[in-house]
Amino acid sequence: MSETVAGFFSFFVPLFMVLIHFWYISLPVICAVAFLYTKTKNEALRRIIRIFFAFVILSVICTGIYILISN
Repeated sequence: MSETVAGFFSFFVPLFMVLIHFWYISLPVICAVAFLYTKTKNEALRRIIRIFFAFVILSVICTGIYILISN
């Protein structure tokens, strides 16, 4: 792995891991912002479900990268 990619991962992966670790704070804040910027409840709920699944996918990817970096 090149040093640029390793540097990128070593900075952003722990940052995302903090967001993932404090999901009970960051996820409701993101969802509240999604409610503020939508016109209908259905659109807001769809957006929040997408944010939740993106958050789950991001947590799996970041955990995998973190395991690869630490080994």
